[in-house]
Amino acid sequence: MCPKEVAHSVNRLIGAKYSDPIVNTMQKTVAYSIVDDGKNRPMVAFQQNGEEKRLYPEQISAYILEYLKRLAQSFTGFDIKDVVITVPAGYNQIQRQIVRDAAAIAGLNAIDVIPSPVAAAYAYADVMNIGNATVKDEKIVLIYDLGGGSFDVTIMKINRMEFTELALGGDPLLGGSDFDRLIRDDLIRTYNEEAEEEYGELSRRDVDKLLKKCEDAKIDLRVLKDTEIIINDDIDWTYRPSRGHMSDLIGGKIDESIRLCDEAIARAGLTVNDIDEIVLVGGSTRLCIVEEKLKRHFPQLVISQLVNPDECVAAGAAKYAYALSNGIGVPVVPNHPDEMPRTVMVKSICPSNIGIQGSEGEMIVLIHAGDELPCRKTQTVSNTVDNVDRIPIRVYQGNDPMCANNTKLKQVVLTINHPGKAGENVFEFSCSMDQMGNLTLGVKDANRNGPEKEIRNFQATWTAEEIQGMQQQLQKDTAELEAYGAMMDEHSRLEMEGNEMLKSIPEEWREEFDAAFREFQKIRSAEGNAAFKNTLNTFRAFM
Repeated sequence: MCPKEVAHSVNRLIGAKYSDPIVNTMQKTVAYSIVDDGKNRPMVAFQQNGEEKRLYPEQISAYILEYLKRLAQSFTGFDIKDVVITVPAGYNQIQRQIVRDAAAIAGLNAIDVIPSPVAAAYAYADVMNIGNATVKDEKIVLIYDLGGGSFDVTIMKINRMEFTELALGGDPLLGGSDFDRLIRDDLIRTYNEEAEEEYGELSRRDVDKLLKKCEDAKIDLRVLKDTEIIINDDIDWTYRPSRGHMSDLIGGKIDESIRLCDEAIARAGLTVNDIDEIVLVGGSTRLCIVEEKLKRHFPQLVISQLVNPDECVAAGAAKYAYALSNGIGVPVVPNHPDEMPRTVMVKSICPSNIGIQGSEGEMIVLIHAGDELPCRKTQTVSNTVDNVDRIPIRVYQGNDPMCANNTKLKQVVLTINHPGKAGENVFEFSCSMDQMGNLTLGVKDANRNGPEKEIRNFQATWTAEEIQGMQQQLQKDTAELEAYGAMMDEHSRLEMEGNEMLKSIPEEWREEFDAAFREFQKIRSAEGNAAFKNTLNTFRAFM
């Protein structure tokens, strides 16, 4: 498959504006194009069947969710409508809303969106001997979550059946895909030094295809001491990275993740001596250098990998979904069959400040980063000018003191039915964040003591009609993709038959058959398959 037909790492674009630095960074590292939709929103542009196709990041996420839904339905044998989705701990409310939109496009109802470290805690609750009557001392763990696209670190206190977040940190641009690019860049440098003079400059197609080959080599080096990468059959040169060489290439990125761990420990008001254990989460933690560097930096700490890092977050989310669907707490697997059922509680914290814009553009913080969830904060708002009929309130999320540098979540316009003098029209504005970090805004007229109006959707990008149109487009694209997959399976089967016939066909017919076979291999289409099937049948009849 042509790399320009493959969209990857688009989760990094969730909630981004086209003008954000992350877009410029990604444009330098991916084969597909990222374009402006005209409203400062990034779209992924790639080639499909010879034509350019443009999709928003949430549409691509929806395609993945829809595929996973079909996969799960084929395994379970029943329809799946409700889903729990995990996101990086630092996701803001806009990003969470976009994830919910992606689920809706995929025909799913996101009953909750939860942070990955919380899901990991639910998974590890089964193996950490919590709730044991003989274990009296609390334990503080560092959850080191290194996935394919981002890095999260969470400091968590465990006290019997209660897990409490103490501090969060991470980098949304540090993950396994960055390691792949570092290996690819080294491969290209080495090729230019050793082989470019003989074989010429690498084509753009070869460079783009190398990213997947470098990812495969990185995975091989989890268990092998060395491996090799062949660029293509026309270049008689092989790149042979060793595990040690790969560690040298990506070591700086791992060092950066450890620096972020130190910052999180300090933010929790702790020292390394207060940490009891490091828990590894995410597929990239299976690289040997990760554990090696963590042991070197934290020699006194136990490093735990008792739950498969690739499955840890998904397993915890599944437990949480089970609890929601049954109206119970999140269960813990008993140590003994005769033990009473137990449930675990995770207390999260707010990842970043949430507040409203002041008169000078400053951020008036209501919920602070690090506040324990769930929580509710209120602010009194009144008219500053006589006889106005509306008061705009702008809600932001971020840690900068100025709103312009934070993410705008919502503009709420308070309607005044009985305008009065400055200060007479008083409203109570509230921000409530639930245990999983989902925000609800509330407004009520303090003068009339009326009911509170709740607001849950933030900067909704799509109308119900637009989401319905995207659902229809997804269904159409899915049908085309399934037809394409069936065609390619048929093509592979016919190619095998063609190779077998080449071994036995009489010499006088070989040239004619070989020409037809080569033409078939160039063209991948249903028509090409049908034509070559006729060719096979014709030659079989002659033979």
